[in-house]
Amino acid sequence: MKKDLAEWSVAGDTVSSDSFASSPELKQATVRQPAMSRSAKTLDSAISFGSIVKGIVTFDGSVRIDGTLEGDLTCSADLSVGEAGKVKANVRADVVKVFGTVLGDISAETLIELFSGARVIGNLKAQRIAIHDGVNFDGQCKMLERQSSNIVQLDNIAENTALAKV
Repeated sequence: MKKDLAEWSVAGDTVSSDSFASSPELKQATVRQPAMSRSAKTLDSAISFGSIVKGIVTFDGSVRIDGTLEGDLTCSADLSVGEAGKVKANVRADVVKVFGTVLGDISAETLIELFSGARVIGNLKAQRIAIHDGVNFDGQCKMLERQSSNIVQLDNIAENTALAKV
């Protein structure tokens, strides 16, 4: 039987992805991988084609999904849903790139990008949203305000304008 790259930590026990998929009583899993540089844009975890994961799943680092995931998904870095990937979950990550199918709301800190051939049914919420030509999208988009240290708020604009003219 094919071994997956990740081990699943469930309620303090470590189990293989094979036993996780065959145990419906397991409700939550956290995938922990060795620390890797976030700036290197490396892939920390993967759910490969043919794998099925159900439950509340949290990834520490980046992940690519080419299999099926159902439940709730949180990723601390970049999430990529491949062309064969099917996600039926609410998704939270820093950056989300979808080439496959997502049925559920997507929330990203920085960017959501939907590529040609992607199918998304759910709402999108991020600072930046990009939807390429050829995407099947049914939902609403909400753009979050960018946090910037360059913005200066003036309490009394009229008073500051008058002072500037003197």
